[in-house]
Amino acid sequence: MHLRKDVTFYRVRLYSWNSRRGALDEGKPLEIRYLYTISALTWSPDGSTIAVGTLCGAVITIDCCLKRSILKGHFETKYVSPSQVIIKDTATEQRIMGHDRFVVAYTTNTLIIADMRNGYCSEIEWQSAGNEKFYFDNENVCMIINAGEVNLVEYGNNEIIGWIRTELISPHLISVRLTKQQMKNINIIKRVAYLLDLNTISVVDLISQRQIAQFSHPIYIDWLELSEMATKLLFRDKRSRLLLADIKTDRKIPLLDYCSYVQWVPNSDAIVAQSIDQLCVWYQAENPDEVKMVMIPIKGEIETVLRDESRTEVIVEEANEKVAYELDQTLIEFASAIDRFDFARAIDFLEKREECDTTVLWRQLAQVALSQQQLLIAQRCFAALGDISRVQMLVEIIRIADEITRNTGDDGKNNYKVQARLALMNKDFREVERIYLEQNALDEIIEMYQQIGKWEEAFELAQSQNHPDLETVKARYYRYLFDTGQDGKAAQISERDGDLLVAIELYLKAGLVIQAARILLQNSKLLLKDDLVQNVANALIRSDQFEKAGELFEATKDFEQSLENYQRGKSYAKAIQLARVHFPDKVVSLEEDWGDNLITEANYDAAINHFLESGKTAKALEASIKAKQWGRAAQIVDVLEDSDLAKRYYGKIADHHASIGNLERAEMLYIEAKMHREAIEMYNKASRWTDSYRLYIAIGQANNAIAMYKKTDRIDDMIRLMEKYHIDNVKETHLQVAIDLEEKGDLRGAEEHYLLANEWKRAVNMYRNAEIWNDAYRIAKQEGGDIAQKQIAFLWAKSLNSDAAVKLLQKFKLLDESIDYACENGAFDFAFDLCRLEAKNRLPSVHFKFAQQLEEEGEFEKAEMHYIESGKSKEAILMYVHDQDWENAERIAKKHSPEILSDVYIRQARMAIEQKDFACAESCLLRANRPEIILRCYKELEMWQDAIRIAKDYMPAELQHLEEEFDEVQLKSGAKGILSFIAQARDWESEGEYIRAIQCYLKVKDSETADTDAVVNALKRAGELAIKFLSDDVTSAIVDEIAEIFIHLKR
Repeated sequence: MHLRKDVTFYRVRLYSWNSRRGALDEGKPLEIRYLYTISALTWSPDGSTIAVGTLCGAVITIDCCLKRSILKGHFETKYVSPSQVIIKDTATEQRIMGHDRFVVAYTTNTLIIADMRNGYCSEIEWQSAGNEKFYFDNENVCMIINAGEVNLVEYGNNEIIGWIRTELISPHLISVRLTKQQMKNINIIKRVAYLLDLNTISVVDLISQRQIAQFSHPIYIDWLELSEMATKLLFRDKRSRLLLADIKTDRKIPLLDYCSYVQWVPNSDAIVAQSIDQLCVWYQAENPDEVKMVMIPIKGEIETVLRDESRTEVIVEEANEKVAYELDQTLIEFASAIDRFDFARAIDFLEKREECDTTVLWRQLAQVALSQQQLLIAQRCFAALGDISRVQMLVEIIRIADEITRNTGDDGKNNYKVQARLALMNKDFREVERIYLEQNALDEIIEMYQQIGKWEEAFELAQSQNHPDLETVKARYYRYLFDTGQDGKAAQISERDGDLLVAIELYLKAGLVIQAARILLQNSKLLLKDDLVQNVANALIRSDQFEKAGELFEATKDFEQSLENYQRGKSYAKAIQLARVHFPDKVVSLEEDWGDNLITEANYDAAINHFLESGKTAKALEASIKAKQWGRAAQIVDVLEDSDLAKRYYGKIADHHASIGNLERAEMLYIEAKMHREAIEMYNKASRWTDSYRLYIAIGQANNAIAMYKKTDRIDDMIRLMEKYHIDNVKETHLQVAIDLEEKGDLRGAEEHYLLANEWKRAVNMYRNAEIWNDAYRIAKQEGGDIAQKQIAFLWAKSLNSDAAVKLLQKFKLLDESIDYACENGAFDFAFDLCRLEAKNRLPSVHFKFAQQLEEEGEFEKAEMHYIESGKSKEAILMYVHDQDWENAERIAKKHSPEILSDVYIRQARMAIEQKDFACAESCLLRANRPEIILRCYKELEMWQDAIRIAKDYMPAELQHLEEEFDEVQLKSGAKGILSFIAQARDWESEGEYIRAIQCYLKVKDSETADTDAVVNALKRAGELAIKFLSDDVTSAIVDEIAEIFIHLKR
């Protein structure tokens, strides 16, 4: 300790160790009154505080730090001695720094880096320049960057474990992997991957300080990371393509074409990546191309991957929330078990897994188990795969290993027999051979080769190692070859040993007649054996090896047989060479045959010369054309004597010249071959229309020239030819051209031809349909006069909004005329818009015209509205009157034209009278205050009672005259008049008009009737009424009158 406490009765003394003097320095004593005896004293573990306990039970703590300060406003530092400092978070009291867990401290010659969470501290020699940068992104390593050099410090290690040099400094471009401690069957791993340049990744082993892998990529790399065990490397390029590199095999495997996020699952070799809206998971990085990639749809961006003992989750930020997607923990655990060689856990996982896609996993586990010599585990894996042969072989290997262990006490797995068989199971024969030879077990390796059918390797090994019983091995090898029908192999051995006759016999037996013939041709002595030569020759002929048979016959001077076989084998070069010496008369025919054979083989170039050598010019010409040797073809065709044949070939040659652009030469050849149409087509394809026209005219086909110009849209040339050859059809041509140009969108050209065809209206309509109104108006004004001009101006304005339409019509001074035109054509909405904006004085007339149209269409309600808007309510009334809609007519008249209400009533009354509806007519006429009309009607219809009623109620001045007139009529009508008088009298009587009733009864005396009884009864009733209701004087006069009548009637 650098501090010391000395305690007295009421004083505490502090001593500090002075390292320079090697002695304690006394500090200022601390006096505490009433302290009394100190019974207990203890230091805090960090030496910053001392606690003092007194006899009376008090406890006092004393801060013994030499210096105290606040670092970055968040961390408190306490110096408890010149060489000791304590750092803690003031908020949580946790002593941390750097990612809330790392501390960096400088001394004179060293640098201290501490991981406070794990309790690791490293102190390395360091000469600080003051510009170092520290990266704490790695769990086990701190990276110190200074001037392009990266030093790697492992927490807890007091030496720099390695350094690299790179200009690409980023946590995403440098990946370090360290195993914390040596695990079972796993060596300590310390590796770093970084970029040498933008396209090259280097992987360095920090233990051996050497590069173990290097990967080049054509696209810039923007991210990389090593796997947990540093056996795989993930990297992504600028095009977002994700690749996996195997550090051991230098193999690169593409995983995704588009990757926006990627990460190794913590503490495993599983990979999580995102491709657009898919979460992609590889549970096995060892064989990603064999193990199926799992894809899960997501709706956001991956944020991180979290893993604990029970689950692994991918956190995805979707919308405004974070969603966790759980991964298959068992598959991840399997991968971890493989990495840590925990075979029991891996097998337990595979046995419990219900899915059937475990073949790859079993195979992977088997390979790892074999590499670690876990034979029983490997046997279980091959059994699961159904590989019975490997299971049986492992049974044998385990038996041998156990037997060796029992006999020697050593580990049998390390014995060469076991190692050799394991290498054999992996088909590594070179390794098997090496293991046996190192143990000088030559017979065992030879026996093994023989058992697995590799007799050749066994024999070659016996020869190379000078096996003492080589002949026996050779004999057994021969027996094996004969037994398995490998006569050819046996023949090779005999030939190598110099036993040529046996070799030839074996070659013939094996059907390798070429090899037998080769031996004969190489050994002139054997050619003297006629039987042997004949046997080999016959075998060659039977196997269609005619060329080799010809060589054999030529070697034995049998030239006829040799030539025949050369011909049959199509070896014409050797046949002609032989014929030039021994059969000169056959050379020409052989040249032709050779040419024909070359044609069948499509070797046209070589055939030309042979046909020329044989004098077959036509065949030579055909071959030169097929070979596209056009120069030679032209030379040959010029010397042909058959003109028809020459013309045919002229066409083919012309086709070639046309294809290479030599059109003038091609034309000449076409003309020579009478192929004018082909020449014209050639010029058409080359767009040389003038030349095509020249040829059309030359052969008298002007119409075809016109059609050509039309097809190629050369209108001017077409019209020129039409005017020259078909003047009567020029107008129709202009019209058709204009229509075609309009369909193609060439409106200017179409306009020109419409006008030339005197179809200006079509041109106007074309521009109207295209809404090019300026041109439509221009043509209408130019060609159609004032009326057409106004119509187009109106239609133009109608296509615009109201404000623009008004401005346009005002510009042309056609506003009023356009309003009239709109009304005439039923465009009343447009007319109303024009009136509202600039011609409000025209609104009434437009309303009136619109109302008239609506009336014609039967839209009376709308018509009524517009009649009223126009101030023509009388027209609306007349409309309803005409439609006999008296209710609406009366309604409008009352509201808008009361002065003609009576006319409405009168018209309605007339209609009612025509329909014999006198009650309605009477009502209407009375409402019209025209009772005289209904009175006159009643009189004309002899409805005297109604007439009298009307006169009585509404025209009393006419009543007396009417009654007299009625009496006169009644008297003239006889019996019918008596009944009328009686009926009227009864009416008067019922109304209390007794005097009128008596007068009516008395009128019967003047009637001309034969019904005397009726007259008498009426007079009696008159007398009764007079006696009852009149005065005596009046009654006396009436009675006297009645009495005189009775006397006259003799009653």
